[in-house]
Amino acid sequence: TRVMLLSPQQQSDFETYYPGCESRLHQLAPGIDASRLPGEDLKQERSAFRENFSLGEEHIALLQIGSGFRVKGVDRSIRAIASLPEDIRQRIQFYIVGQDKPGEYQKLAQSLGIGERCHFLGGRDDVPQFLRGCDLMIHPAYSESAGYTLLEAIINGLPVLTTDTCGYAFHVQRARAGEVCKSPFSQQELNNMLLSMLESEQREQWQ
Repeated sequence: TRVMLLSPQQQSDFETYYPGCESRLHQLAPGIDASRLPGEDLKQERSAFRENFSLGEEHIALLQIGSGFRVKGVDRSIRAIASLPEDIRQRIQFYIVGQDKPGEYQKLAQSLGIGERCHFLGGRDDVPQFLRGCDLMIHPAYSESAGYTLLEAIINGLPVLTTDTCGYAFHVQRARAGEVCKSPFSQQELNNMLLSMLESEQREQWQ
């Protein structure tokens, strides 16, 4: 028996429950859909996206992609955005792309005073435009075997803030493409990391 793995996290799990199986485990290189590769003119695509969503240069566009909002940690993202200082929070527009029922998350955002800043857009075919037009991807998932959306962000030069419970979080670290929250998860740490990334002059280097 040979086991094909997507991440070191999966390898660790196998080694825990099947001691001595190391020689049977094989890491696979990540694959990615060609449509997610960056185009020839990223600046033009970014400008077109921001014009389409009425975003000025002063606005900060945050992106989260994925169906199944509970597992993806959309509640964590909303709480982190609500924790930002008012001057930054007023500039935020948060786009959530993916299939799920948004009701409880819209209520959470409303209760925290950021309902008008959170946009639940459902599943869409124009995901690459979001990858090229937004300023930061936030993906604090509770659990994620891989997380191809992290790779999509990395190759499009979109800084990533994620959790180490995502299988592909190690790619973010290796590429120096953002920040990774360590386990056990702390909402305060996520809040601090988001603020730090938005204020940092390193954003151009997280690519």
